[in-house]
Amino acid sequence: LDMFGDPATNPKGWEVRSLEQLAIKIRNGVSKRSAGSDAPFKMLMVKNLGLSCYVVLDDVRKVTASERDYAQARLLNGDLIISHLNGSIEHVGKCALFSEPGKWMFDSNLTAATLDTAAVAPEYVYWAWRLLFEHGEFRRIAQKTTGGQYLLKGSVIRQISLPCPPSQLQHRFTELVAYFEEKRWQMEQAAEDLEKLYQS
Repeated sequence: LDMFGDPATNPKGWEVRSLEQLAIKIRNGVSKRSAGSDAPFKMLMVKNLGLSCYVVLDDVRKVTASERDYAQARLLNGDLIISHLNGSIEHVGKCALFSEPGKWMFDSNLTAATLDTAAVAPEYVYWAWRLLFEHGEFRRIAQKTTGGQYLLKGSVIRQISLPCPPSQLQHRFTELVAYFEEKRWQMEQAAEDLEKLYQS
């Protein structure tokens, strides 16, 4: 944050670009029922995005799909995934940066943006979006539907503005994030090991 500032206020005065300008494509997912453990595709659902903006894989749905549906809702590593529709306003706008092996699709209550890596570092976009979510920006602009759900319209998502520092700083930011994420994982593993020792 000291390097980049708050993306909601852009105190550094970086160039501002919309998500649509930073993405190669933005699309919604498809709705699919569970087809059993032998189905060929894994389906990312809203419940698989934690409020901490990480992918949670405790309960993964397996589905079948046509070539057309798979082409529409296929997830690629580096995609920014956004929750755009939910019964709880607290979950609207939460995100994750996808990076999982295998054949994955995503649900119709999610939006995915394949980012233009020549223009922006996906890790930077993820953290900028995450900060907007954590600061409550999406709770402020979400609309309540007649069905009682909370919605971020596709047109709104596409026009969300993000400050874009020079690419060199974005990549430096990516390196720092990777370093601290590794340290976070090591601390979590150490805490789990201590808990196991305590309970033994």
